[in-house]
Amino acid sequence: MVTIHDAPRGGTLFAVKGNPEQVLALCGLRGDRCSRLSASARWRIAADNKAMAEEGLRILGMAYDAEPQVQHHTPSSLADRGNERRFCWAGLVGLVDPVRQGAEDVLSQFDRAVVRVIMLTGDQASTAMAIARDLRLARTGPPTVTEPDQLRDADDRIITELAQRTHVFARITPSDKLRIVQALQSSGNIVAMTGDGINDSPALRAADVGIVMGRSGAEAAREVADIVLRSDDLTAIATALKSGRSTYANVRKAIHFLLATNLSEILVVLTVAALGTGALLAPIQLLWINLLSDVLPALGLALEEPPEDVLSQPPRDAHEPIIRSDDMRRLAREGGIIAAGSLGAYGYRILRHGATARARTICFTSLVGAQLLHVLTCRSDRHGLFTAERLAPNRPLFATLLGSAVLPIGLLAVPVLRRLGLARLDFLDLLASVAGATLPYIANEAAKLRGAARRSNERAHQRRGLSVLEGP
Repeated sequence: MVTIHDAPRGGTLFAVKGNPEQVLALCGLRGDRCSRLSASARWRIAADNKAMAEEGLRILGMAYDAEPQVQHHTPSSLADRGNERRFCWAGLVGLVDPVRQGAEDVLSQFDRAVVRVIMLTGDQASTAMAIARDLRLARTGPPTVTEPDQLRDADDRIITELAQRTHVFARITPSDKLRIVQALQSSGNIVAMTGDGINDSPALRAADVGIVMGRSGAEAAREVADIVLRSDDLTAIATALKSGRSTYANVRKAIHFLLATNLSEILVVLTVAALGTGALLAPIQLLWINLLSDVLPALGLALEEPPEDVLSQPPRDAHEPIIRSDDMRRLAREGGIIAAGSLGAYGYRILRHGATARARTICFTSLVGAQLLHVLTCRSDRHGLFTAERLAPNRPLFATLLGSAVLPIGLLAVPVLRRLGLARLDFLDLLASVAGATLPYIANEAAKLRGAARRSNERAHQRRGLSVLEGP
């Protein structure tokens, strides 16, 4: 920055501040009397600058023109004075710019979430190194700093390679930030960029997720960002990451439950049709199952609280489908087991008294019960009936389960409601229905336990996510 002032003794005085190295390059004099700036004095200034920067201070160099001029000056004439080293070195100013509140805790959470953080800053390397060291940006060993001269002639491949081993990019320009973000994206990384200034706008717009500080963010940065934080508290980013992962997982759970249970209904109907024993479930019963036994528990699944270890799990591949190929095999197995339980209870009743209304009622009640229990299986792909860990209570889910279980009991207990194609069941019939509902639940829980270790190994080999954090 250059400011123009009226000199005390007449004429125009130029005052300069900025990057110490660049300001020092304009100066040929120093001190109040503007004596000649020797090589040894330049070395001492550079040493002072480095020492202050290593304390984490942001350093500005100060200078002024030694000979105030009366005539009008243009930017070109000012440049000429700099080239002629006609400025007088005034000194260094160190500014304390503390790291944003919660930054260190956020970095710790990102580390657990397997999200890599890179700091992009206009500060000089020594300052950036000190801040990165205080933040423990490099969890093991000293942080690695890359400066602009290493980026000047580098292509995207080289920039990407640098980003893989660099913790801090120092003294970079807005165009450098944009190039770093685009290079990371071209190599398949998902990049989140945080910033608050107008010079961050190009990189914020290019990033997959642009995040702007709510209070200090410039208007230009707000306009191009995807997310504007309500405050400057960086812990909101970790909270958003946790909520995002949990929401995605809950949607998958609900879809998984709906597909598995609907597949069981299809298998039951098709099997009975193939055996030629007549219609098994009436249309009104199928409608009941789909509206009450499927939809309500799925809504409860969507309201699951985030598990404690949600940030400790590796990020998913952004390009993988929400239902993977191994999920389809699991769905087929679970739907087949649920259908087998209902058909088994139905077959038991046929062997006793033939294909009567009671047999159809047993199939209906066991299918409803198995689907309601299956929502417990879908709550987690690791924890369940046979594990010591217990999931946090989900009151909305338990409320929907209770309501969906009480209503079928009411259908059987109230004679006028049995007109939906149901019949009264005796004690043995009820036992058969309970067995047809609980045995599939136990079988699916046992299969889940066997598959948990395999899925855990697969997650460990998923691609690491990458986030870019502008700073300090």
